[in-house]
Amino acid sequence: MQRRKVKFNSLFEALEDARHLQSAGYEQVGNWNLEQIVDHLVKTFPITVKQANFGIPRFVRPVLKWLFFGKMRRGEWLSMKATAPPQLVPDDNIELEEKLKEFEHWAKLLESDETEFVPLHPVFGKINREEWLIMQRWHAAHHLSFLVPK
Repeated sequence: MQRRKVKFNSLFEALEDARHLQSAGYEQVGNWNLEQIVDHLVKTFPITVKQANFGIPRFVRPVLKWLFFGKMRRGEWLSMKATAPPQLVPDDNIELEEKLKEFEHWAKLLESDETEFVPLHPVFGKINREEWLIMQRWHAAHHLSFLVPK
């Protein structure tokens, strides 16, 4: 079985997809299950509003943004292997319903025009509000694409 093609126009669509996977069931074609994916995504949302305490060297960031951001904007898959920093790795015991509520909280906050975002991404460097949302929506689609609804 192959992963599915997914693109979200909002984090609310990503949340709806996760809830659908929870209720319908899914086949896992990647390393993480739904609980782990939702936990990982929830752990990444705060770096949108509070500067991350990790990242790759600053001089590499503009190059990675140039290489990958156009593809993210179009919702394309990226052919790169990366491992999550330790602080973004999913926990072992995850209560999915609790994590989905946290996801909903972050979706409301990040999709609100009132929320201010930090100007630096730990991998892509200087990004604006629109680019943050593109990246977070793409990131959710990337991980949830490894779960195929039954």
